[in-house]
Amino acid sequence: MLMGRSVYAFGIILLSVAVAGCGAKTAKVEGVVTLDGTPVQGAMVTFIPDNGERQASGLTDADGVFQLTTFNTGDGALPGTHKVTVQKMPTQSDAAGVPKPEDPEAMRKAMEDFSKGAQRDKNKTMKSPLPPEYAKVDTTPLKYTIPYSGQIKIELKSKGGK
Repeated sequence: MLMGRSVYAFGIILLSVAVAGCGAKTAKVEGVVTLDGTPVQGAMVTFIPDNGERQASGLTDADGVFQLTTFNTGDGALPGTHKVTVQKMPTQSDAAGVPKPEDPEAMRKAMEDFSKGAQRDKNKTMKSPLPPEYAKVDTTPLKYTIPYSGQIKIELKSKGGK
C-alpha cells in the first residue's frame, strides 16, 4: 500500500515538473525595418537567442512593420539577448504584397512561402536587395534584448553597419 502511494506521489511530482517546463513565456515584439530610411517590404526578420533557445521570426509588410512569432503567430520572442538577421529574397516581388501582421493566418502562410522560396533559390546566385552582412548570424551587427520597451527600429544601411 505504501509503495502504491509513493509511486503515485512520484508520478504527480514528475507530471508537475514536465508541465512547468512547457510554459515558455514570450514577450510581444513589433518593429519596423528600413533601408536608408525607406520601409522594407517582404523581408524576413529573425531573432536568434544567444542562449540557444527557440528563435522568433516575422515578415515585414508594406510599411516595413513586423510582429515576431515563436510558437504561435504574433506571440513574440523569448526573453533574453538576440542577434537579428534580416533577409529579403531577390525573387520576391513587392507588387505581390505582404499581409498585415494583424492577419495571423495570412502572415503564417506568407512566412511559409518565404521559407520555401529561400530553399528553392538557395543555389541561385541572385543578389539580395539588402546588404549581405544583415542576412547571416555571424556577420550581423544587429542585437536586441527582449523584452523591449516600444517598437524596435531596425535601420539598415546600404553600405552595411548599424
